[in-house]
Amino acid sequence: MAIRKKIPFTIRIKKNTLVDSFKGNRLHVYRLLMNLRPKQSRKLHHQKDIFGVNLWLTATRAEDGEWVIVATTHELEEALMRYKKRWNIET
Repeated sequence: MAIRKKIPFTIRIKKNTLVDSFKGNRLHVYRLLMNLRPKQSRKLHHQKDIFGVNLWLTATRAEDGEWVIVATTHELEEALMRYKKRWNIET
């Protein structure tokens, strides 16, 4: 619904969500980010098909190693901050 109405959104996805690799193979999204260390973040420079929607991806790892992978339709630069703000409101 949000896609058809062009409503921008940002969501967290699980590390085992399937995406296409740079070579076209399907793999778990965290495999694209394997060398990401705790307290680091990274943005993928190409959209990925996630659940049939082309989305931008960015990720970070918490100090304890937990993955925080965020998919968005807009403004990749601020995606992690938007998710953090939302998480703080919900918890």
